[in-house]
Amino acid sequence: MSKTRPVLIVTAKLDTHADAVISELKARGQPFFRLNTDDFHTEYRTMLRSGDRSVTFEDIWGRSVRFPHDVHAVWHRKPVESNNPPGVKQRGTADMIQSETLELLNSLSCFHDRPWYNNPENNRVSQRKFPQLCLASELGFRVPRTLITNLVKNAIVHNMPNGWVAVEVMPQGIRVANAAAGKALDAERIFLRFHKETTADAGTGLGLAIAKAIADLYGLRIAYRFSEGHVLEVTEGDVR
Repeated sequence: MSKTRPVLIVTAKLDTHADAVISELKARGQPFFRLNTDDFHTEYRTMLRSGDRSVTFEDIWGRSVRFPHDVHAVWHRKPVESNNPPGVKQRGTADMIQSETLELLNSLSCFHDRPWYNNPENNRVSQRKFPQLCLASELGFRVPRTLITNLVKNAIVHNMPNGWVAVEVMPQGIRVANAAAGKALDAERIFLRFHKETTADAGTGLGLAIAKAIADLYGLRIAYRFSEGHVLEVTEGDVR
């Protein structure tokens, strides 16, 4: 760890986890600069320079750091919304200040020439299902967790009162079944978006459509049949 350049910690004033890490950094003699976003407008001054593409943060105690040039690494540790500057009471003005503050803080994540921990830009991408599925497919994950959880959740939501749910792992796939009180479902339409068998059905009508999209992405086959209950099977093979 650098003994000269500080670690920039973007956090909140009452974050005890950050307190513990800072105690360890002090023990190791590692410089740091703590940026509490809730006190952004009362305890910090910000200077942006287009010439060297830097952002300098200076706190009310005279400590400062120039980002990214003089920063060893950045730890983005659950920052919170900033408090309004003193005297700002109008809702429109406060909303504009919040928006511009968030834009400034988020812009830091665009600098990739320093090590980041919890880069918000990367986190936003990783939280989206499609990039997750593409990465999982590249890594060779054959049956992604999202597919399994969607099928199990669907079986629970559409189960009978005091019914049963069964999950079976097969050599070539997985089978999820639940109790049924009536007839078989429409095997062709249940995978369509927003399809519901009746208007009383719970849920959004998207669960099985998402499961089908995931199966297609992975080259898997998903099929429905009725056999003493509703049965969904995901197996290896050509997509139908």
